[in-house]
Amino acid sequence: MNEKEYYQVGESKKLPLRCPILNYCSRRAITIYFNSDYEKYDYGLSIEEALLKDGTLPKDFVSKRIDI
Repeated sequence: MNEKEYYQVGESKKLPLRCPILNYCSRRAITIYFNSDYEKYDYGLSIEEALLKDGTLPKDFVSKRIDI
């Protein structure tokens, strides 16, 4: 996916430019994890494992993740 395609996806879904593909944005996942006390309740799980466990991230997050 090139930059133009990246922004077209976000534009078609009416998402903000800062992270056009929100469900697969790794930066968003990290922000949710550290601002929601996951470390306290799911100690030992990775960020992705903890967020997948409770359904915050879609099941195909790992394969479709966009690292920003």
